[in-house]
Amino acid sequence: MSAPPVDPHQPLTHVLERLAEEMLGSVRHLEAIEHGLEMVLSSGTARAPLGHVQNIDLVCQTLEDLARLLRHISDVAPAGAQLSTEDIGAHIKLANVRTRLLGMSVAPHAPEHASGYVDLF
Repeated sequence: MSAPPVDPHQPLTHVLERLAEEMLGSVRHLEAIEHGLEMVLSSGTARAPLGHVQNIDLVCQTLEDLARLLRHISDVAPAGAQLSTEDIGAHIKLANVRTRLLGMSVAPHAPEHASGYVDLF
């Protein structure tokens, strides 16, 4: 079964809202990583500078701020403003992210390869 056709243009407000959601999904992933690192670092003999864990929190807070700003811009953007789906897609590396931002899927924010192993790019 093929995916439904993508409209060649997307309303700016929808794209901005999806960007905000994508950022908040990344925040949730980072928070889970932060929690796991805190548990590992506090229970074992391996000690890493707490600054590394605090940097994860800083990235989370930054993404949350940017998501709030995108939602605000979405609220005040001109009603008829649109973006080309081709242009949007050309700037996004991950297929799952591209699919969600173009409104083709409402799949949860899952890793591209949920193998249980770390994928290094």
